[in-house]
Amino acid sequence: MQTYLQSNLMHEYRLSKIASISCRVPFVDYKLVEMAFSFQTSSKVFNGIEKYPLKMIARNFLPEEVAFRKKQSFINPSNKYSKLSFEYLRSEFENIRNNPYLQQIFTQKFLDSLIKTDLFVSAPELAWKIMCIHRFCIKFGS
Repeated sequence: MQTYLQSNLMHEYRLSKIASISCRVPFVDYKLVEMAFSFQTSSKVFNGIEKYPLKMIARNFLPEEVAFRKKQSFINPSNKYSKLSFEYLRSEFENIRNNPYLQQIFTQKFLDSLIKTDLFVSAPELAWKIMCIHRFCIKFGS
């Protein structure tokens, strides 16, 4: 509470501002936080259900299976993105290779080696970035 939460919130704030996004982190209204800290620890857990008061309130607004479901991690669909970008690079290679903007960033030799050696398979972030730059150029006429 003293160090981790504040650091996390500042990280969230900075990232949202960098991307010009107005972001609201849930449950950080100081009145709500003060109320949560005023509860006894024993009232926050009931029959093994953590955050019990919050879940009881949530079930008034959400289906019970949502309000009481277990934590789930966010799974980044990067494999799907990688497959998409690889297919795009293969199908649009000539257009990418002849894109004047990309030619300013990458040499012809490098662009050729992407396809010939499947270099982008071992560097999926690079493939994704090249695809995004190319799509941007198409969209905005560069």
